[in-house]
Amino acid sequence: MTLLHWDRLRAMPTGKVVTTAVVALCLTLWLLPVVWIGVLDQAASASWPSAPGTMTASEAYRPPGLRLSRRYRIEYEYRVGDTSFTGSTYHLARVQVPFVDSAARVTGDHPVGSPVQVRYDPARPRVATLRAGLRWYDLALSMPLSISAILLVFMSFAEASRRVFGGSTHSAG
Repeated sequence: MTLLHWDRLRAMPTGKVVTTAVVALCLTLWLLPVVWIGVLDQAASASWPSAPGTMTASEAYRPPGLRLSRRYRIEYEYRVGDTSFTGSTYHLARVQVPFVDSAARVTGDHPVGSPVQVRYDPARPRVATLRAGLRWYDLALSMPLSISAILLVFMSFAEASRRVFGGSTHSAG
């Protein structure tokens, strides 16, 4: 069973197909910039300058209602010139890979009071990260997510236009 199933879309009433197309487009227009701005910032962070910092918070926790999931909350302080900043970002890519950036690993590697090297954007020093550079797994989830969103928009608009304007979106055979 797949999420993007053409027969399921074709079985929907026309109003639902049009609604699905509009909602899919809105979500995609929101999702793609959110995901890819994080990926591009993560890639750029490899060349950002670094500043010494200190961990001020580091904890792993279970979100309410998600028994199997563990998240982390970190905070660190760092200085750029005469200005002090507080950061809370481990990496900038919005899609996290649990087996790589696990809560236990992140908090274990960065206990409260430990020194850290903070990479910061020289144009926006408030934008900072502890894990600089892009890894293969940053793209491993971002690419399929983006492609699926675009396919959903394409499929739903193709079916909506077939129903509203007539004609067929596929050849008989």
